[in-house]
Amino acid sequence: MKWALVILLAFTQSVFAAEVVDVAHDTRFSPAVANAGMTDAPAFANYGVFLSEPVSRDKEVVVFVHGANASPRDFLDIAGRLDHTRQQAWFVYYASGNPVAYSGQRLAYDIVKLARENGISHIRVVAHSLGGLVAWHIVKTVEDALTVDNFVTIATPFDGNWAAPWGTYLAPHPAASWHDLTPGSDTLQAMWKDKLKAPHTLVYVTTVADDLNASDGTISRESQLEPAIEQSAAHVVKLVGTHVAVLHDPQDVAVIASLIDKP
Repeated sequence: MKWALVILLAFTQSVFAAEVVDVAHDTRFSPAVANAGMTDAPAFANYGVFLSEPVSRDKEVVVFVHGANASPRDFLDIAGRLDHTRQQAWFVYYASGNPVAYSGQRLAYDIVKLARENGISHIRVVAHSLGGLVAWHIVKTVEDALTVDNFVTIATPFDGNWAAPWGTYLAPHPAASWHDLTPGSDTLQAMWKDKLKAPHTLVYVTTVADDLNASDGTISRESQLEPAIEQSAAHVVKLVGTHVAVLHDPQDVAVIASLIDKP
């Protein structure tokens, strides 16, 4: 992994420049475009890193990784809680229908190039849902080039989703990521067996605080707390809410924002 990253960076002659964007209003981040990243991944033209402000080498970088059928807009509330005197938000965008390893490694190259060109050596990574699987591959790919001070995942299906096999069997053109999301898939098993250097803050979400069988309305508690991943996490935090609402509820947003600064 390390040498693949070094070789790709060495042979990339063009200077990579990420774009400063208005995530809230730029139409590239609309639900229609985000959904097309799942249904027609090969046609998705928006892969990359997008910035909330010009890069500053004096500010800590927080990389946000969205989930399936989603875009950087999902993180506007959490990114808004950063201390912008010392932190800057980098939003990655990818086609959620592609294999998670492909998306993660492709985005990792862009992150490392941008960081190196701006004298940045440390990042933090925050991810939601399927984005946690993509972000796992980002972190694994960059960790020999950058220091990842904290890796926060929120409601991530570390053992997939029960509905994914039905999608792969019944859909005429199933998304490649559905294969990754099949419980016990080769992709997931490889993640369980491997370890990251970065400290992992695992946030799981449940609709009922004291019900061990409650999901977050989308991802089961068991999948979010896959045993190998839970055991290797530095911190495990429970939020009561639903799968997407935790990204916008003020109380949950405050908790997640506070977790970003964990060592």
